[in-house]
Amino acid sequence: MQRAVIAKTTNEAVGFSTHQELQDELYLHELQKIDAIRFHLGSKQRKCLREEIHKDVLVTGDYEVQENGQRADLSVTDSKGHILYSKEDAKKGKFAFTTEEYDMFEVCFESKPAGGVVGPEREVYLELKHGVEAKSYDELAKAEKLKPLEVELRRLEDLSKSIVDDFAYMRAREEEMRDTNASCRLLNIGKILGASPAQQQCRSTANGSSSLNLCTLSVSPSVSMFDQKVSIRIHGLPSHGMATLQAWMYQKWRGKDTLFVSYGRYYADPNGEIDLDRHPSLSGTYTGVDSMGLFWSMGSLPGHPKDIRVAIRKAQEPILINLAVFSGHITVDESSIAMKTITPLCTCTITRLFKAPDVKRIEIKEGNIRGALFLPPGNGPFLGVIDMYGGAGGLRDARAGLLATRGFAILALAYLKHQDLPEEITGIRLEYFQVKAVVNINGPPFAMHDLWHQGKLFMKQKYPDTIKSDEMGYVFIGPHEYTRENFIPVWKSETHILCLCGDDDGHSRSQWLLDLKDCYPEDKQHKINVVVYPGAGHLLEPPYTPHCLYCFSPALKQHGLWGGSPVPHATAQLDGWQRAVLFLKTILTQETKSSKVVMCSAGEKASM
Repeated sequence: MQRAVIAKTTNEAVGFSTHQELQDELYLHELQKIDAIRFHLGSKQRKCLREEIHKDVLVTGDYEVQENGQRADLSVTDSKGHILYSKEDAKKGKFAFTTEEYDMFEVCFESKPAGGVVGPEREVYLELKHGVEAKSYDELAKAEKLKPLEVELRRLEDLSKSIVDDFAYMRAREEEMRDTNASCRLLNIGKILGASPAQQQCRSTANGSSSLNLCTLSVSPSVSMFDQKVSIRIHGLPSHGMATLQAWMYQKWRGKDTLFVSYGRYYADPNGEIDLDRHPSLSGTYTGVDSMGLFWSMGSLPGHPKDIRVAIRKAQEPILINLAVFSGHITVDESSIAMKTITPLCTCTITRLFKAPDVKRIEIKEGNIRGALFLPPGNGPFLGVIDMYGGAGGLRDARAGLLATRGFAILALAYLKHQDLPEEITGIRLEYFQVKAVVNINGPPFAMHDLWHQGKLFMKQKYPDTIKSDEMGYVFIGPHEYTRENFIPVWKSETHILCLCGDDDGHSRSQWLLDLKDCYPEDKQHKINVVVYPGAGHLLEPPYTPHCLYCFSPALKQHGLWGGSPVPHATAQLDGWQRAVLFLKTILTQETKSSKVVMCSAGEKASM
């Protein structure tokens, strides 16, 4: 029997309250029994439903969104960010997919107000079926000409197989947890015997007798790509017990090792478990249900300078992130990081990569070209991409390594402040490339470089008191006055362009790119797509990169205010990355002969 639940909540997970433990338990125990759900979606709101599903299972969905003059977008993704289904302005329809592996799948509805006008809430209906329930036995009966009894026998056979598969999965999970507990106890007595980098470096420590402490912290996978989602689970806690999960890492910032920290405070379920895919952080650097919240919410410790940024430059340098579980809802500070005065229940170290081990990196120094070429495994041919960063200069190839891992051949191209290249932007000549597509990330579309300097002068003269702040840094939003003649005339080419920008950018204006789109004739409007993310700032990096509000900018030679808020900025980074990868694959596979794509970030201008 299907059951429907009406949920009205501001949290990202539907039917979930971070402040009521009773609703917490109801969500955990009852959601698996719910096939149909109704909930309210507010203006500028995003709500998601997550569910774990086994391998090779058919999943179908039936949805209907109440109309109220606003747009609602629907997306279905797996834990790796792969888009399984996407529909803009979703009103009523169906979707279906078959899982390739056991995973956590997410169905999200996001409300987009028309013209920035906030509208009323509307009701969303969603019905999900998977396995035997999703299979159409009426169609099967017609195709195979089965009798009613034969159809029922076939359905019972499929149901029996699904039950057997469920028991096999639970048995495998039990063995996995037994192995993990055993490994943690071995590590607790200091007997680390040949642990490989792919193994979770987990150890249990506690005040008093270690034999009473069975806390385990599991991360899957423990070695992953930087843009890959991971699952984090804690076992062996007291039933409904309080726990704090803390993450920290050290990264170079302006030549110094800099500490980045995040944490969340949770309640365990009745079984003494915390699963970040299902349980909310009640407080901390992020709140709500988000298995990657600990990653994108990293920042400085309370009372320490805020003007720091995770700026990864080299693809071949992995990131090590430490995790620790503490009993109770503690205050995260230097003592918890040092783990001297506060002893964790269990700890774990994971590795995040920007380049898969089988991706080749080749240093390039030919003629006036300086950079690094990344090649995926295999003999090709591969889709070609040129990757360039903003006005800070140098060679930053971490993003290129991630794209190469996704199957592209990437040239990370340096064009200033690297080796013997100029120290200032003097123009980028790309005439020797046939450019098929461009991904522009918060980049100004102006052809006249002196327009930038006019904009700086204008801002400093007109707003001398607000342009500079000792606490937040400089605010610079470029030229206020410009005409069509100031734009790079990309509408004259056949190049496809995807523009990604935030509407809370403290450095550039999203309106520039919207005005650029207006320059396109009607028959070429399909060649440009401008995506403006509400609440996102200037520094749109690969998914799960921590948000930076302001920091020192080598390009500005002073502090820059980048803008944005952590939650919408993290959402924009994930969506923008997925859009960019899909855009590159779609456009470049349409015409692979001699086609290249240029991927630009924050401040480049490409002559084509």
